[in-house]
Amino acid sequence: MSSSAQPPYASPPFDDPDADVIIRTSDLIDFRVYKVILGMVSPVFKDMFPMPQPKNDNHPTCHKDGVPVVTVTETAETMDNVLRIIHPMQEPRHLTTLEQVVPALEASDKYMMNQVQQALVKYLLSFAASAPLRVYAIACRLKLFGTAREAAKYTLQGPVYSLPSPMPRELDQLPTTAFFYALLQYHQRCSKTATGTISSWIQLLKGESLQQLVWFSSSHAKECAAGSTIKISDIFRIVPVEVPVRLWWEDYHRAAEDAVRDRIAGATVTEPKFLEPFLQRATACSTCRTRVLVQLPLYSSQLAKRIDDAISKVGPS
Repeated sequence: MSSSAQPPYASPPFDDPDADVIIRTSDLIDFRVYKVILGMVSPVFKDMFPMPQPKNDNHPTCHKDGVPVVTVTETAETMDNVLRIIHPMQEPRHLTTLEQVVPALEASDKYMMNQVQQALVKYLLSFAASAPLRVYAIACRLKLFGTAREAAKYTLQGPVYSLPSPMPRELDQLPTTAFFYALLQYHQRCSKTATGTISSWIQLLKGESLQQLVWFSSSHAKECAAGSTIKISDIFRIVPVEVPVRLWWEDYHRAAEDAVRDRIAGATVTEPKFLEPFLQRATACSTCRTRVLVQLPLYSSQLAKRIDDAISKVGPS
């Protein structure tokens, strides 16, 4: 750029001739904004306004069109995203990738824009379902620990040891391995909680008549193998009675415990592909087939809710 040429103005609304300060980015784009708006959300900018700006080859003057110029190290794309959040009636236009969200978050932290940061966190979390490990690492690095906890919940949808390849660069940027270790511990606690909820299935049946559940029925076809005999009380008996359990139902519970060790979520035990082999075994029995197609999905939904409720109470380490 020649000494006489001036950087161009940004696109509307950041070319307002009535605005009283210019933010000049590292790639030489000028944003005309209002001091009062910028000062309300950023104490850093508020303190910068009275300070004289240094002259250099790229920025030969401290004023342009009679308006003071404040130079920043961020790019025009990053400042556009940040400034649109605080500008009345504007929405960020370039927050469709994590690579765009992260610089905006870093800028909001640098300039102490708490309200902008809160708005940007929503954009960050929108990527948690597709890239939970990256979002977790970003949140930890920026000390957004509440956001990190939310992202950690999304990592439960798959085994934590099944890491993407190559390693996300955000993990390499973590200030300490303690954050990743904390995530591993969180997975372990949630896994233990989920499997424990399944093994305590008896809690689901309190207040129910066991005779109504087909897998507790005493009369079955010969090919419908019996499993364990358990002692249990129902609403009709105070003294525990011995109840035979169908083997396919015990196998369902064992498979459910194995499944939630990898995918720690209630939905794991309700998916049709998970239920199908047990429904096939049950419908081969003339007794089980009469009610199992209704009762097992219903029971699984109740179990899933208990799993999710229990996991939601697992706190950070």
